[in-house]
Amino acid sequence: DDPVDGPRVRAKRKAQAEFLANLIQARQTANPNEQIIAAGDYNAFQFNDGYVDAIGTVLGTPTLAGSVVSASPDLVNPDLTDLIHLAPEDQRYSFVFDGNAQELDHIIVNQPLLSRVNRMEYARTNSDFPQVYRNDATRPERLSDHDPAVAYITLPPLNHAPIANAGEDQTVECTGHERTQVTLDGSGTTDEDGDSLVYTWKKNGEIVAGPSGSPAAVLSLDLGNYEFELIADDLSG
Repeated sequence: DDPVDGPRVRAKRKAQAEFLANLIQARQTANPNEQIIAAGDYNAFQFNDGYVDAIGTVLGTPTLAGSVVSASPDLVNPDLTDLIHLAPEDQRYSFVFDGNAQELDHIIVNQPLLSRVNRMEYARTNSDFPQVYRNDATRPERLSDHDPAVAYITLPPLNHAPIANAGEDQTVECTGHERTQVTLDGSGTTDEDGDSLVYTWKKNGEIVAGPSGSPAAVLSLDLGNYEFELIADDLSG
C-alpha cells in the first residue's frame, strides 16, 4: 500500500471498473437480448483483493463496504459471468509473477450469451516457459508475459431471408355491382433455409390479410386498380 500512489491507483481502478459496468448495463437495458462479451487484460484478480473489487464490480457482484478499501455500488443487473470458472481449477491462471500463478485476463459474458458458451481455457504460450525464451528468436514462446484466454462459443446458423413473391399481375372481371373476390397468391415465395413462413398482405401500408401460415388470401374488392405488398417472415430475424 503505497501512501503516495496507492489512493490514486485505487481511485483509477475503481473508476475504470464502474465505467465498464455502466457501459455494459446501458447496453443490457437498451436491448436485454443483446449478447455481450467483454474480454481482455483487466489487471485484476477474479476475487476481491481487499483494495478494489474490480471484477466483482463489472460482474454486478461488488464486495460490500467494510470488506474492501474502495467499495463500489451494484451497477449491473442481471449479473454477468466470468468464464474462468469453466476452466479446471489448476488451469485458472494467465500470468506468473515471482513464481505466483495469477489470473489477470478475463472473458466476461452476459446471460443471453452464456448459454452458447461451451468451454474456456488458456493457450499456454508464455507463462509456463522460462523468461530466457524472450531472447531466442527461434522460439515462439514468451512473446508476451500473459497467456491468451480462449472461449469456445456456438454460433447460430446463418439465416437467409425469405424472398417474397406476390405472383403475377391479375385482371379480374367484375360481373355485376357486387364486390368481386380476388385471390392473392404468394406460393412462389422461397426460403433457402426451408423455414416455415408467416405471410402478411398489405395495401397502402395497411394490413389487409394475415399474418397467416398460408401464402394465399382471398379479398372482396370493388371495381378499381389495386397494388398489394406481400411480406414473408421466417421469424428468425
